Amino acid sequence: MQNDTKPRPISTMTDAGSTDHDAITVQVDDAVALVTISRPHVRNALRTADVQILASTLSRLADNQDVRTVMIVGSEGFFCAGAELGADSAADAAADNRAMMSAVRAVTTTLLTSRLTFIAAVEGGAVGLGASIAFACDLVIAAEEAYFLLPFTNIGLMPDGGATATVAASIGRARAMRYALRGERIFARAACDAGLIAEVCASDELRDTTAAWARALADGASDAIAATKWAINELTIGPADDVLSRETDNQLRLLSSADFQEGVAASRARRPAIYRRRG
Repeated sequence: MQNDTKPRPISTMTDAGSTDHDAITVQVDDAVALVTISRPHVRNALRTADVQILASTLSRLADNQDVRTVMIVGSEGFFCAGAELGADSAADAAADNRAMMSAVRAVTTTLLTSRLTFIAAVEGGAVGLGASIAFACDLVIAAEEAYFLLPFTNIGLMPDGGATATVAASIGRARAMRYALRGERIFARAACDAGLIAEVCASDELRDTTAAWARALADGASDAIAATKWAINELTIGPADDVLSRETDNQLRLLSSADFQEGVAASRARRPAIYRRRG
């Protein structure tokens, strides 16, 4: 029988030294956890410390035997605008990049391999790392107006967070290449029709629909659900370590490249990027 008490928080965390509100919060109610990304002033973009907190939060939930299903949402009508990169010096940037990629790898590993079932509820947009996090979840439910965007190559990077595998596994090589290489927005209905996400619903029904799916999964046969998740991911994605090692090694190289520096500068100046030609 469902617990009719208010959700009980198991942790409310923010990064050390932050002066704004908590970036990641989590509540658990009768085997269902609600994880909220909350930096609405930047459309819930995540700094390195925020991704580290998200990684530790998901790991703790995976270790909590009272939790079976996790809903991941963004605050105030937007899922997540991706990673917020930037450091004052090249040395600081290199260290931050390594820390960010380590945290991204930890988040994705938990999403893909833990016994928990993860459901992303996407409002507004899921961009860059935000899209990767959503696609690494077992199920994605999106509001009619929501969209997904993998803009990595536009700034000299490659998709990470497992997206090179999860997107191709969901919609095939040709469409994965199109969305990853061209950086096109994929609106919710098209994403669902293509098989990239599980369901589309009206914005005012999103939270209730997601909660209903989460409750049904939490009340289901947890061992069978976990075994099914493992089998499907092994068949379609392959070993997560292989995928994430490939992404991490290449992304760290790209993050130190002149093309990335030009891509960021062009984005900030709102001008077309001018990349080096080779060959």
